[in-house]
Amino acid sequence: TVEWLREIHPSRNHLRRACIEHAELVIDDDLRRFAELDVIPVFNPIGSYPDEKLQATARKLLGDERVDRNYQDWKRLFRAGARVVAASDFPLAPQDPMVGMHLMVNGTDREGNPPGGLWPHKNVDIETALRAYTVNPAYARREDDRTGTLRPGFDGDCVVLSQDVLADGFDMTELIWTKATATVMNGHVVHEDFSDTQKSLDFGS
Repeated sequence: TVEWLREIHPSRNHLRRACIEHAELVIDDDLRRFAELDVIPVFNPIGSYPDEKLQATARKLLGDERVDRNYQDWKRLFRAGARVVAASDFPLAPQDPMVGMHLMVNGTDREGNPPGGLWPHKNVDIETALRAYTVNPAYARREDDRTGTLRPGFDGDCVVLSQDVLADGFDMTELIWTKATATVMNGHVVHEDFSDTQKSLDFGS
């Protein structure tokens, strides 16, 4: 549909920023087309959480081959040049973006299992995960001219984390336990928590 629209209304192509929600299954032929058509795949990383019941359900619904080869395959989309966006699927899953980034980078549960992650070949680096939660969503919302990054003239939206996740030597297994100590929107502090209390990770049922 997007390709068809681009052909019949080429003068409006610069205005379109089409998103495909729940783009968890992507065949090889479509990898390059996401980038070529500037279609934005939106993932919910929580689908890769290594919970036995969750993954058993995925395999029952999708089949082993699709799960092992294609499911939650954001890494190949990034490499193909697509603007991958990560989301939470809240309220069905925690809205905490650190949980999603942890799954993209480590692929483990909160206890660090299984070692190396559920799909080690699909893990990405922290910079890639951060783009999926900041720069790319701003582009998808057509707000990349004022948010998504910190620069002069942009909205003062930012989060101060309890740990420097980009520091050399940072233990990526701590990513899931990293919390927002301060949240700033449009230059105003709307949340503060500089306590040593460990954050709660509630995955519900």
